[in-house]
Amino acid sequence: MACPKLFWSCLLLQLMFLSLVPEVAHGKGLKVGFYQKTCPNAEAIVKEVIGQVMSVAPSLSGPLLRLHFHDCFVRGCEGSVLLNSSTHQAEKDAKPNLSLRGFQVIDRVKTALEMACPGTVSCADIVAIVARDVVIATGGLSYDVETGRRDGKVSSKEEALRNLINATANITVLRTAFAQRGLSVKDLVVLSGGHTLGNAHCPAFSKRLYNFTGKGDADPKLDPNYIARLKLKCKPYDNTTLVEMDPGSVRTFDIGYFNQIPKRRGLFTSDASLLDDSLTKAYIDLQIRTGGSTFFKDFGVSMMKMGRIGVLTGTAGEVRKVCSKFSPSLPPSTASLSLPLCRHSPPSATSPVLAAAGRRPRAAAAAESPPRGSAGSSPRRAACDPRALVAVPTRVVPRSGSKMLHSPMLVLKDSLKHESGSKVHHANIQASKAVADIIRTTLGPRSMLKMLLDASGGIVVTNDGNAILRELDIAHPAAKSMIELSRTQDEEVGDGTTSVIVLAGEMLHVAEAFIDKNYHPTVICRAYNKALEDAIAVLDKIAMSVDVNDRASMLGLVKSSIGTKFTSQFGDLLADLAIDATTTVGVDLGQGLREVDIKNYIKVEKVPGGQLEDSRVLKGVMFNKDVVAPGKMRRKIVNPRVILLDCPLEYKKGENQTNAELVKEEDWSILLRMEEEYIENLCVQILKFKPDLVITEKGLGDLACHYFSKAGVSAIRRLRKTDNNRIAKACGATIVNRPDELQESDVGTGAGLFEVKKIGDEFFAFIVDCKDPKACTVLLRGASKDLLNEVERNLQDAMSVARNIIKNPKLLPGGGATELTVSAMLKQKCSLIEGIEKWPYEAAAIAFEAIPRTLAQNCGVNVIRTMTALQGKHANGENAWVGIDGNTGAITDMKERKIWDAYNVKAQTFKTAIEAACMLLRIDDIVSGIKKKQAPGSGPAQKPQVETEADADGARFSLIRRNSEKKLKDCF
Repeated sequence: MACPKLFWSCLLLQLMFLSLVPEVAHGKGLKVGFYQKTCPNAEAIVKEVIGQVMSVAPSLSGPLLRLHFHDCFVRGCEGSVLLNSSTHQAEKDAKPNLSLRGFQVIDRVKTALEMACPGTVSCADIVAIVARDVVIATGGLSYDVETGRRDGKVSSKEEALRNLINATANITVLRTAFAQRGLSVKDLVVLSGGHTLGNAHCPAFSKRLYNFTGKGDADPKLDPNYIARLKLKCKPYDNTTLVEMDPGSVRTFDIGYFNQIPKRRGLFTSDASLLDDSLTKAYIDLQIRTGGSTFFKDFGVSMMKMGRIGVLTGTAGEVRKVCSKFSPSLPPSTASLSLPLCRHSPPSATSPVLAAAGRRPRAAAAAESPPRGSAGSSPRRAACDPRALVAVPTRVVPRSGSKMLHSPMLVLKDSLKHESGSKVHHANIQASKAVADIIRTTLGPRSMLKMLLDASGGIVVTNDGNAILRELDIAHPAAKSMIELSRTQDEEVGDGTTSVIVLAGEMLHVAEAFIDKNYHPTVICRAYNKALEDAIAVLDKIAMSVDVNDRASMLGLVKSSIGTKFTSQFGDLLADLAIDATTTVGVDLGQGLREVDIKNYIKVEKVPGGQLEDSRVLKGVMFNKDVVAPGKMRRKIVNPRVILLDCPLEYKKGENQTNAELVKEEDWSILLRMEEEYIENLCVQILKFKPDLVITEKGLGDLACHYFSKAGVSAIRRLRKTDNNRIAKACGATIVNRPDELQESDVGTGAGLFEVKKIGDEFFAFIVDCKDPKACTVLLRGASKDLLNEVERNLQDAMSVARNIIKNPKLLPGGGATELTVSAMLKQKCSLIEGIEKWPYEAAAIAFEAIPRTLAQNCGVNVIRTMTALQGKHANGENAWVGIDGNTGAITDMKERKIWDAYNVKAQTFKTAIEAACMLLRIDDIVSGIKKKQAPGSGPAQKPQVETEADADGARFSLIRRNSEKKLKDCF
């Protein structure tokens, strides 16, 4: 009877134990709209926060989507990737997860949800909803997200290393890994489409470029031309550079990734392996052929399936208050079980069942036991405690009487310079202020010019902030970051390059007082971000719409925006050129949107000589070329038929060395005749379309020149690709790669005149009087090259302003009125801010006044009296358009003086300046003196050194470290 009783007792205990194990891997308990009753606005709150984040930092789209993938593939979708570990043994500390970003965005969403619905929405659900909203924000379609997950209590670095799929995986490994998680081959290829967003670090694929088989070769499955492009970005030991996974549409959720795969341009080996399976290859071909007809819907279905992997529901797990750590109410036993265990530790120590049930494993209790010498510890356990052997990045001095190492351990080399704490903050702030002070006097219409001399003796005279800063050779890393701000501003909106530096420097300057008072940088950054959100809201409130078809309004706006430039003395000339050029190349995208591509379709041609008033915008293009045979070919053709080619019109030459063996005497004549027939066939194929002008980007031989001149056709050779693209846009032609592919529709008939003129000592070809040109050339004339260079810089700013207005037709007051209005509004809202964030918020409001104060300084008026009067007018809300006239220093209405700024420029200035200030404030460590890795044997020979006392100590430390490592190895 004892045996049956024992059997039933054991069975009952097993059932009780299994009742503690959560239901995983099948999504049981999940449903769409799980929080409909407990937190009805949960998904709306997440969507609002993600919308704000994407408008400010669109580069986070890829990392936020990857966060969901990396979470689900390790332990399931239970938010374990978000957990921190004091011993750096959590999932996020695994090497594949070190490149993950966006954790602060998840924390921001969690904070907003906790304010609305405390303790309700889990971090695992937040990660899933954020992934969906990122897809929507980048142009993808919405899909349902099942919710109801609970947060896990275990986060293990070792599990992440075992379960995350390597970028070098082949198709067999991929299919197996997805099948183990209940996902099909279709899910594999569909979810791989998520690579259309985000970037990859060079080490993830550099082996494919430099040492694929260990013999210094490249991966044959990768396009050779793409390899050459990647090698320009990624050097052999480059560990920091980011490369777009889907070049050209890295911030847009589309099928661009699938377009890259058949071209053999997938970055990872796992990308290329999708072509090795018939099912995945067929799906990719289908999406390319149909323009992604089913991809967006399939992606939503696959994401829902992936979101069911290993979920915790019901009473399993927890709902964390903070996503990066366990809830305070939990016992210490639920901490991460990722510490390595000694060989004699029981195997149940890492059991996820025990952890999920909230029970304290023996191994975990042992790992958390006090060090040797305190109560409850054994000598064997203390010797195997890995924490006793972990090196820290400082000089560690043991306490007196401790059994630890008696000498300090040096982790960083003596050649490295390490700074940390408030010293770093103050150094960064001082460097940023120094950069801002350099160009502060170049702001406003009364700005000063800077003369820069380079190493080769060249001279640059300008007041353009970006042009000045890019010529400077800066040593301090924070100052280099400030210079990058100006470059970013110039690329994004083309104007405001000085304002963004001045404003960022002021934001850091006012933050210095809080650093001195031991405010945490995160508190200051949080206040700054809140001030930025409120500032953008104020801009939306005071912005005024403008009619882009009203030339007078556009002229006044562009003229006022470049009124601070050197060319403002020439009246409306530059504004007229900018408006004509941007209007010419503008393309209507529908729904009231227009695209203006200044970089590719507007060329500025500078020809010294003449007067600046001779400058004009051509209704077509010009380029510095003459016809191939000037005496035989026409230099003026009315209504020409234009053919554009991207191939050579000459006999193909051997790439390296070509040997031909001629047996008979007549073979030489046959060889020559074959070459002539080849060229003749090419020319016949072109001439049957009766062209008047043939332009090729490659060479054009004498024989082809003969046939063309005989037929009365003019020809131009070796034209740049960019010029050829502009000609195609101007006259309606299509660039053809092979003459036998020519069609009548490829011939350009939109040009009214082709003419070659001599200007100075150079010949220029003009293709002008085009019917509806979508490309143009701005011809600038002037007395000297220095003058033309400055005019070109000013023209680029003017065209950028015109483009910004065409894309977003909103105006804001200039003359510092916008900054004063924002400052006044933030000061009023400051009284509503609770906690210590109130004071940095108010300081940010004061920092906005740096722009009008600098304008007042540069025009020579009494700064204190002027600023006091302006603050008084804005404090009582009289008129948001009251500012300072940069020419006279008078306080006037900017609307009456027609002093305006483009909305895009001002908004981008605020965003860039505050984000950069926050980034620099969050830097608390600087390690300098790091040397690049050198190939074996490439470094210089080392000089013989005499061993000193310090060297002997170093050798002793090395011996101690080796013994410690041996102990650690024995433990595992």
